[in-house]
Amino acid sequence: MLAAEPHDPYFLELKGQILLESGRPADAVAPLREAVRRTNQPLISVLLAHALIATEDPANFAEAEQVLRVAVQRDRENPFAWYQLGVVYERRGDTPRAALATAERYAMMGDHNLALRSADVAVQGLKPGTVDYLRAQDIAMGLNRVFDILDIEPDVTSKPNAQALGELRQEIRFENVSFAYEPERPVLQDVSFSVIPGTVTAIVGPTGSGKTSLMSLISRLFDPDSGSVSIDGVDLKDLDLESLRAGVSVALQENVLFGLSLRDNIRYAVPDAPDEQLMEAVRVACVEDYIASLPDGLDTMLSDRGGKLSTGQRQRLSIARALAKGAPILILDEPTAALDAATEHRVLQRLAEWANQRAVFLITHRISTIQQADKILYIDQGKLIEQGSHEELMSLEGGAYRAFVETESRLSQRPTAERNE
Repeated sequence: MLAAEPHDPYFLELKGQILLESGRPADAVAPLREAVRRTNQPLISVLLAHALIATEDPANFAEAEQVLRVAVQRDRENPFAWYQLGVVYERRGDTPRAALATAERYAMMGDHNLALRSADVAVQGLKPGTVDYLRAQDIAMGLNRVFDILDIEPDVTSKPNAQALGELRQEIRFENVSFAYEPERPVLQDVSFSVIPGTVTAIVGPTGSGKTSLMSLISRLFDPDSGSVSIDGVDLKDLDLESLRAGVSVALQENVLFGLSLRDNIRYAVPDAPDEQLMEAVRVACVEDYIASLPDGLDTMLSDRGGKLSTGQRQRLSIARALAKGAPILILDEPTAALDAATEHRVLQRLAEWANQRAVFLITHRISTIQQADKILYIDQGKLIEQGSHEELMSLEGGAYRAFVETESRLSQRPTAERNE
């Protein structure tokens, strides 16, 4: 078999591995070098660098460094490449760069304490102003900031013996709620409403009116300055904070995807979620056809931040991730902004069915989304101006919501009218 395909990259890699494991690193260099030339795969590059270093020939260290630098440019999250690069620098007596490579490796592995220590060593030894010095400084400053944030004591905590959140049975109620980030600038003023399970509520209003701040009170990111927020008659302050936040699922407008499989991205918040729960989330988010079209299905790997996906696909995957948590309270921020009309209708229809015994909140400006909500809360300058169904609010002469809809409709028609001129 080894003699059958002498130019095949797999054969060359295998031959190099065998020679390396047999204690013949000098002989392993040539086949591995050719395999790298043919494939440029980072893992084979790491193997070649390992062989070059193992020869103990200082003349080979420069090539090992070059090979590894290309490898980490292609895959910065490869800890093996960073490890080998650190070894190269150590063998060449370049301790600061060895420390920088070690900092990169530990950062990739999530060991932030060791990464910070190594970055500090690198900063002290590298020449200020160089690329490597700036990178080491970035790592050290970034990790110091992370630790500063982790050391912050939260303003919101659980009471001793606070009760756990159960199923949503009766209502979520805001009672005369007022809130401000700064005392002289109120964000919410005397807001009161209730939402029952099995309904979809749209939060509508101008930019900066307090919509997102209103929803942040449900998961107790902040507590109201006055009034109360309760679930089934229990004030949120009397609920266990961890239990409460486990019961709230949020899909933000800026959806973040990771360089993991689709399966791992969707169940990111619930790593042990069964496939049945995942597939139901995929179905409700109307992303099942896209996943079925992929050769590896849910096991398809995404590029960093889902760069190769359309905005609509990323948005639906973000919705699926929120749904997979199975929480009794779901908050979606502009969930259908990037979807076409037909897909939007299907997502909202399935979402309404899925909402049985759950409360769904939609923060949105899109009229077609708002119309399908059971209840609309129109907020302006922190005040709840109107609430009701689309039909009820549109029947109010001079109503704020009606004026909002008419304005949005005129703005959406303007490009068409201009094209027809």
